[in-house]
Amino acid sequence: MTDKSEKSGILSSFLAFLTKVKRILGSLTKKQKTTLSVLLLFTIFSGIIFFNELYLSVTESYPARGGQISIGYVGGPSFINPVLASSKEIDKDLTNLIFASLLKYEKDGSIKGDLAEKVEVKEGGKLYEVKLKKNLKWHDGEPITADDVIFTVKLIQNIEYKSPLITSLTGVSVEKKDELTFIFKLQMPYAPFLERLADLKPIPKHIWDNISPQDFLLAKFNLEAIGSGPYEFKEIHIDNIGKLRSLDIVANNDYHGKKPFISKISFVFFDSEENLKKALKSKQIDVSQNIFIENAKEIESKNYKLLSFYMPRYFALFLNPQKNDVLEQKEVREAIAKVINIDKIINDIFKGRAIKITSPIIPEFYGFKGPEIKYEYNPDEARQILEKAGFKVVDGKLVKVIEKKSFEFTRKLQVGSEGEDVKFLQQCLAKDPSIYPEGEVTGYFGQKTKEAVTRFQEKFFDEVLKPYGYTKGTGSTGAATIKKLNEFCKEEPKIKEVKLSISIVDDDIFSKVAGQIANDLSNLGFQVEIKKYTQSEIYNNVIKGRDYEMLLYGQSLSKIPDPYPFWHSTQIYDPGLNIANYKNKKADELLEKIRTEVDEAKRQEMLENLQNIILEDIPAVFLYSLPLEIYVNKNIKNTSGFNIFDSKQKFNDIANWYIKEKRSLKK
Repeated sequence: MTDKSEKSGILSSFLAFLTKVKRILGSLTKKQKTTLSVLLLFTIFSGIIFFNELYLSVTESYPARGGQISIGYVGGPSFINPVLASSKEIDKDLTNLIFASLLKYEKDGSIKGDLAEKVEVKEGGKLYEVKLKKNLKWHDGEPITADDVIFTVKLIQNIEYKSPLITSLTGVSVEKKDELTFIFKLQMPYAPFLERLADLKPIPKHIWDNISPQDFLLAKFNLEAIGSGPYEFKEIHIDNIGKLRSLDIVANNDYHGKKPFISKISFVFFDSEENLKKALKSKQIDVSQNIFIENAKEIESKNYKLLSFYMPRYFALFLNPQKNDVLEQKEVREAIAKVINIDKIINDIFKGRAIKITSPIIPEFYGFKGPEIKYEYNPDEARQILEKAGFKVVDGKLVKVIEKKSFEFTRKLQVGSEGEDVKFLQQCLAKDPSIYPEGEVTGYFGQKTKEAVTRFQEKFFDEVLKPYGYTKGTGSTGAATIKKLNEFCKEEPKIKEVKLSISIVDDDIFSKVAGQIANDLSNLGFQVEIKKYTQSEIYNNVIKGRDYEMLLYGQSLSKIPDPYPFWHSTQIYDPGLNIANYKNKKADELLEKIRTEVDEAKRQEMLENLQNIILEDIPAVFLYSLPLEIYVNKNIKNTSGFNIFDSKQKFNDIANWYIKEKRSLKK
């Protein structure tokens, strides 16, 4: 009873208070009511700010799982399959997210275990014993074992499956030790083999074992992939004309490594780079494939961050003397190296976003000592080099003056004489049909030759006969005749215009770079043609057959640089990648030692020596390195660029990206 009475009294007091407030408010003027309302709102707003600041000060945010992003590409995937993954960016990126490797690259560039728990190197680098982590699973829940790895290796090595990785495992055998352990055997030590393990992504034997080589390329699992990586295939979206428009992957909840925060990624495919750029500018996608946009800063400042990933990759102008003999002259190659204004290319075309490269081993990237030999931009010096080598500019065109050494007559020739000098005499006189209409070249001085010599003497009567009192020709070569023959038969210098061609991929950026190079070369008088090809043509027709005079192209090194494929003389022919047709015995010896030397310091010293040997010969002009760049929506947090060794590694840190956040009390 008492409690009820107390509650009733409190309620009565509160109602009485409200009545008084109402009476007071009713007595206020309109202006006073407005002022009071503003004060009340200010008080409420201040309270909200105060409590929000208090909440933020005593709590901290952390990434939360969930959310989705979209990534745009030009063209769709062909093979989401590590055995078949080609050089297509979309194939490599999807394969890298859906399949795990034995080893993986960390953000700091180190190589650590992924599927592998440990790797032991034995017998001086000829044996690699690998043990898998326990309880690994494929996306369909089946266990991952040594059998899957061995199956994948043997499949790559089988020529019937046409794997682009076949050369990377040539001369390598693998055998099973137990369910989780297997051993790679190499014929000889190979320093970069750990990188081979970082690139080796097993495929599930239970899925692929019964698919024949003939059906391998057409199998549905090349798109609906079952892997072991941080993301797994979800679904594909096809438009009403049967064209693949997008593909979704979702976070793998059973992933053995760090589970990604972003739950879903949609890969969106565009018909052209122009359409991809439009989608980027209109915020239809969150992340763009690597495309070069000149006004990058404008896009970056609005809605996106521009992430730059630096790679040991360079672009160079490769010179092929086999297709144009003028390039055989070192002076010509040196002049080309000194007249190309690389700084102008970097500043005008790449807006300062490229890096100047001076060596085939990219010492700046690896922390090596720079080259002793450099070719700085100096067009005047380039011009002098060409002049000393016998070149000159005529009517704005560079020409080579080729002096031909003429035969000199020294003895008296007459009827009965024989020999090379007689033959040359007949060849010389035959150039003028009025002197030697028969034009027979026999090497024997007979009657016809005598008559030809007589006509020659009489044609030049004032110089040959008159000074000596002769009234007609003698038909034999005396001193005066010999002197005139040596003048008459002298070979005139041959003037050869210097023409070169640059072969490139038909691409806007390559076209601009080649155009700038052609312009620089034209300043020396070179006549330069630019030949453009599609990506498939440049590789299948031009590079494979070495059908180019100069080639503007890029090459990439790996974490443990192995320049052997690019510069060893055995790699001149396809499928080798020595596209400069470079031959040097000292370079060959170093290249062979570099790939087998396991001591890092010794290998570095050899690489530094190698760069100077190559630069001395000038088989190519090294130009620039362009970072791989992607645009990322600013709403995606914890994103950054870093050094990578392959473009597919740009998403190696994607598990740490996040959109959603949670807050909790600070500890």
